[in-house]
Amino acid sequence: MDSSIAVLENVTKTYMLGEVPVEALRGVDLTLSRGEIIVLLGPSGSGKTTLINVIGGLDSPTGGTVTVAGQDITTAAEEQLTRFRRHTVSFVFQFFNLVPTLTALENVELVAELSDSDAHCLDLLGRVDLGERAYHFPHQLSGGEQQRVAIARALAKSPQLLLADEPTGNLDFRTGITVLEALRDINRAEGLSMLLVTHNEVIAEMADTVIKLRSGQIVDITRNDSPLSPDQIRW
Repeated sequence: MDSSIAVLENVTKTYMLGEVPVEALRGVDLTLSRGEIIVLLGPSGSGKTTLINVIGGLDSPTGGTVTVAGQDITTAAEEQLTRFRRHTVSFVFQFFNLVPTLTALENVELVAELSDSDAHCLDLLGRVDLGERAYHFPHQLSGGEQQRVAIARALAKSPQLLLADEPTGNLDFRTGITVLEALRDINRAEGLSMLLVTHNEVIAEMADTVIKLRSGQIVDITRNDSPLSPDQIRW
């Protein structure tokens, strides 16, 4: 198996703001290794969300090539991108986006059904320590619990790459640590590749690799030989 989960070559992304072109990504060359927790750091407006959307097939690059899990999605048709998003990648966002009229278990089961997965959804909730909350609705859960449901939901399709955009951005410190612990436990147990996007630099201390983005360009890539466990992180 290829040691890389994603390869980007000279990727650019230009948006039009009225008649003004905005370069969100400028010649990004990047290889993400399988089985790692990778943290992408950068200030607001640096292009972090654009980059994760391009990797996840939510947006297409203006130039360059994007290959994820051996699939060239650079110029893929919408039907192919739909299959790619349904089976290959999963997203966890800052806002939990749970269906309010469904229980925690039903939220996870919905994704499993849509992706034709045979995942055991109750077991997935147990892995994020929510087995006893499976039949509660989102409004009955704390923010951290809702985010852990979102993680279980993301796992329901058995993805090859999990993309998390500010997964602790809407949480307090203690709750954020609980969510990061859930992600790390899954990574270490299954070797699931994860790309975590954040502006919070201390989260990089738990990463295997840290990527820094500024003004749409990669400015630094650092290997962390001794990543901390989330409960050792302080912010």
